[in-house]
Amino acid sequence: MELLKMTNDFVFKSIFGDKKNKHLLEAFLSAVLDRKIKVIEIRSDEYLKRVYADDKLGIIDIKAVLESKEIVNIEMQMYWEYNIYKRAIFYAEKLQSDIEAGQTYKHVRQLISIFILGQSLNEFDDYHASLRLVDQKGRTLPAYDLLRFHFIQLSKLEESDSHKSLWLQFLKSHKEEVFEMLAGKDENIKEAYDQLKEISGNPETKRLAELREKYLMDKRSNEEAIKEKALKQGRLEERVHNIIMILNSIIPEAKGLIPLIEVINDLDLADQVMRLVLKKDVKGIEELLKIKK
Repeated sequence: MELLKMTNDFVFKSIFGDKKNKHLLEAFLSAVLDRKIKVIEIRSDEYLKRVYADDKLGIIDIKAVLESKEIVNIEMQMYWEYNIYKRAIFYAEKLQSDIEAGQTYKHVRQLISIFILGQSLNEFDDYHASLRLVDQKGRTLPAYDLLRFHFIQLSKLEESDSHKSLWLQFLKSHKEEVFEMLAGKDENIKEAYDQLKEISGNPETKRLAELREKYLMDKRSNEEAIKEKALKQGRLEERVHNIIMILNSIIPEAKGLIPLIEVINDLDLADQVMRLVLKKDVKGIEELLKIKK
C-alpha cells in the first residue's frame, strides 16, 4: 500500500489536528520546542478573524492553546512561498486580534508560530531557525517576549536520534523502511505511523489528500505563470524604453516612429526593432512596425 505524504497539509492535519491525538501533538511540540508541552485545546483549519471588511482572509492549519496560555500556530508549507516572512507576521497579527472587546492588553498571550517548510531559506543555514524580538543589543525583555517564530527547513534536516530529528524525519520520509525504523525508536511516532497507514488505506481520505495535492500543484503552477508573465512584461517595458533612448540618440530623424514603438507588446518584436535601431535602419524599422501594426 502506498502511504500518503505527511507533508500533505491535509494528512498532517488529519493526524495532529484530531482532538483524540492531543498526546501526539504534545509529543511533537515538546520535541520541536525542547520543553514539556501540555495542550488544552486544538483547532484545525481555523479562519482568522477579519478586523476590516476588506482584510485578507487567512486559514491556519493547526492552532493549539497550551496549559501555559501560549498559542501555537503550526503551518505545513511545502511549496515555495516567496513572502513567507510577511505571511508569518500577518498570521501572528491576526491571531493576536482575538482579544475580546473590553479586555485589556494584559490578556495578550505569547504566540509561537511554527512553519514546516519544503523550501530552503537563504537567510538560515540551520534546519531549525528560531526567531524572537530583541533590541539592537540583542536583549529581550521577558514581559514583552510575546512573539516567536520557528522556521523548519526539511530540506536541510540533520538526521540524528534526538526526538526533534526523529519527528521531522517522520514528516519528511516517504519510505516504509524509514517509517519502520522511526517507529521502533519512539512509541508516539509508532502510533502516528499506525494512523498514517490507516488513513492511507481509506479511499475517501486518499481522494481528499490527492485533491489537496493537485490544488496546491495547480496553485503553484499558476503563480509561477503569473510571475513569469510579470518578469516578461518587465523585460519588455525595459527593452522598449531602451529602444526609444537609443533611437533618440543615434537616429533622431526617426522620432516619428516612437508612437509605434511605445505600443510594442511582444518581446521578440522588440528585439528585432532593437537590432534595426542599432543598424540605423529606419526603413527596416518602419516596414517591420507597419507589418506588425
